[in-house]
Amino acid sequence: MSNTANTVTSDVAKPVQQQARGRMVPANPSFGSAMKAEFTKLFTMRSTLVWIILFLGCQIGISVLNVFFHQINDIPASIVTWSDAAQGTWIAQILAVILGGGASAEISHRMTAHSFLTQNNRSNWLWARFIVQWLFVFVLNAVAVFGSFLVLITDLSGPFVFDSAWQPILVSVLGVPFYTTIATGLGVTLRNRVATIGSLLVVFLVIEPMLIMSEKLSPILEWMRKLSAGTVLTNMGQWYDSMWNGTFNTVEQGRELGYVTPGLSILVLAGWVIVFVVAGLWSNKAHDVR
Repeated sequence: MSNTANTVTSDVAKPVQQQARGRMVPANPSFGSAMKAEFTKLFTMRSTLVWIILFLGCQIGISVLNVFFHQINDIPASIVTWSDAAQGTWIAQILAVILGGGASAEISHRMTAHSFLTQNNRSNWLWARFIVQWLFVFVLNAVAVFGSFLVLITDLSGPFVFDSAWQPILVSVLGVPFYTTIATGLGVTLRNRVATIGSLLVVFLVIEPMLIMSEKLSPILEWMRKLSAGTVLTNMGQWYDSMWNGTFNTVEQGRELGYVTPGLSILVLAGWVIVFVVAGLWSNKAHDVR
């Protein structure tokens, strides 16, 4: 009888292990389980469908509207380049910021508390969120840009120039997801959704346009514009398009005309991503859930 009782107790205790500090963690508190949890959460939330519609619509919708207005207004045909397939990149950036800012809401609603109890590393959930959301936005934006391309090549309002600069497409597809990472890191740091989304949108939509308009007034303002996060993708797209259409032919000429080199743009974006990821990881480690 005693052996039977011990066997039952052992079987019940298998899924859970008691740690030295008194925490109860599953038998497999791995990073893979955190990734699985994030994917499950993403694909079971009703808001995911809304995000899919918004990300697809911001690229494909603009191309459809362009085709529609060209046809009803009888606008003369003009050439269509690869950049035209990614005209909604700036809208996708805003959507990425709003999506990433949701991390602060999850902390406010105690939705991350279980991660601290069921994972042996409290950063697992945050790394998993960084990766899953980056992949989610990457796939959606890539599909949206491809759909926009299909709309443009089937339109008869103008010929598609296949030998135009293709780099802006790559910039949009690979660059937009990092704004979700930036917003997630800031959201975990501030722990307030309104402050997170509001501060980033004010910088991107108000402060940075002011820097662009006033950059000629001071070298300091010019460098602030070059080092700002929101204009990185626009700067890279303008560089490749301007080099393709003959505005300048060499890197030196581009710099003299005030264009930002792609190398500097990549460093700026990488710098901002690292800053906010580190800040988010530190805040997640330093603050306890209630």
